Amino acid sequence: VTHAGTETDGTFTTASTEKKLYVTCRQSTVENGLDVLSHIIEKYENREYNSTNYDTTEWTAEKADVKTIGLRLGKGSVLTTSKVIEQVCADNQGVFDVLSDGRFTFRSYDPDRTPIREVYQDEILGLPKMVRNPEEYLTSVKIEYSEDLLEKDPVIYENTDYETEVYGITKAYVDKTFKTRLTNQADAIELSEAIMQQSKEVKPEISFVTKTQNAEMRILDNCYYTYKRRSGSETIPRSRYQILEVSLNLSNYQVSVKIKQIREEEA
Repeated sequence: VTHAGTETDGTFTTASTEKKLYVTCRQSTVENGLDVLSHIIEKYENREYNSTNYDTTEWTAEKADVKTIGLRLGKGSVLTTSKVIEQVCADNQGVFDVLSDGRFTFRSYDPDRTPIREVYQDEILGLPKMVRNPEEYLTSVKIEYSEDLLEKDPVIYENTDYETEVYGITKAYVDKTFKTRLTNQADAIELSEAIMQQSKEVKPEISFVTKTQNAEMRILDNCYYTYKRRSGSETIPRSRYQILEVSLNLSNYQVSVKIKQIREEEA
């Protein structure tokens, strides 16, 4: 079937008299997850992609590793901007961040990102709190991807590579399914591996409060820290941590921080 082009509402006109037409359409060539976000934010939130509205340096650097996604927007598939942001972040293990100057940026989890600083014990007010969440253990993971938008049936990739190893620790099989907008198996495999690397063992999370010397920390920054008891004896050797939460209290000029161990590091 030939036609003169697709209209902005997705329709087209043809001279064909066939009763049933089979049409393959590609309404947009925007595929990279961050391109999708900036496109939707500009179209629906009136925020143009430029250096005034975005940290374009970090955004561009992150885009190189962000996965291709597929979205259908329109009748029967209504998504808010926030839902699209959540999906892109989940599919790439990242966060959509609003900087102090109001600009948007995106950061993905990177265990090898250069640590921003080392936190010392004498900076901490009170006692740090350490927890390990056993609910984070997974023996295997399923990734739903490349959904058939007509039948609503996704392709499923299951990663069971660590099942025996984790079962030896937990004595229980724990599987979790992640629904994604990824479009290919390679990206699904990569995401499953990233999830299992953080779920096949439970790393300690530590919360503490300092003064404002740590106010410049950002979520998914990395830092160094040595966890010690009140007596000063070492409990967890010097390690690299990812920063999960940072909260500045301007009433008392204190910063609450939550970090999660990535791996031990030599001093």
